Amino acid sequence: MESLFKEINDTHDRDLYVLEVCRMTTASLSRLAAEANTEALDELWEMQQQVQGLAKGSSLHDARYEARIAVMELSRRIDRAIGVTVRAAQAKGLVQSLGDPTAELPSPKRWVGRGNTRQEMYGITDRVSDEEFEAALSRARQDGNMSRRHVLACIRAAEQVGDWVPHRNDHSTAGAARRRQLIREMAEEGKTSRDMERILGTLAQTVRLIARNNGIEIPAEKFVAKTRVHKADRIMEETVNSLSAIAMSMELVDPAEIDRDKAAGWLSIIDSSVRTIKQVARSIREETL
Repeated sequence: MESLFKEINDTHDRDLYVLEVCRMTTASLSRLAAEANTEALDELWEMQQQVQGLAKGSSLHDARYEARIAVMELSRRIDRAIGVTVRAAQAKGLVQSLGDPTAELPSPKRWVGRGNTRQEMYGITDRVSDEEFEAALSRARQDGNMSRRHVLACIRAAEQVGDWVPHRNDHSTAGAARRRQLIREMAEEGKTSRDMERILGTLAQTVRLIARNNGIEIPAEKFVAKTRVHKADRIMEETVNSLSAIAMSMELVDPAEIDRDKAAGWLSIIDSSVRTIKQVARSIREETL
């Protein structure tokens, strides 16, 4: 087959060209998968080699993020197209099936590889609907990680049902993907990072870091921040008004008329309060002036 990607010196033109080729190539995958024969598999495999070569090469190092992620996404779509086509070709008796290695038929290893690669290829294919695959791709795109392993982890995380919450010490790929999913869902429900801390067992600070690193907005945090600002303003206004009234009252006090037995206790309270007020005033001055 002809080369999918040509060399373009202009960076802007190259990025647009890569995006367009990815779009057009994606549109042709369903046609090849529907053919379900070894010729289609060979074409898909060669297509994958070109895409992986581009992804690993130096020509995309300075490309826009959209172009780089589009190439990786196309690679995952080809993975699935190969897996779907292999299964369909096996059903038609054109490719060897597990437990029935007919010698004259080609082995699926030719297209899906061996070991972890084969497991991951079948993992994003077998018993995975198109809707589930698209949802996993969307999640992986949001995570900024389109590796085959991560897409598979997103699929498996989505398969978790009920109220599964990964333990705070669960650092597996599936656990991390599920944690991001829960943070995203809870953020959409209006929960704050403090709310999520109680549910996930993960510190609110860590929740905010995960959200920030994965482009997840927590709208409730903005509301809480505004509420805190308004509350601080109200406290300051009430305090200043009270202090002004206290100062006016203190001017009316005649020291000679004060009960000497009680003076020491009153002065201790006044000194402590004045120190606190000065500390707060100093902090406000440093923060605002």
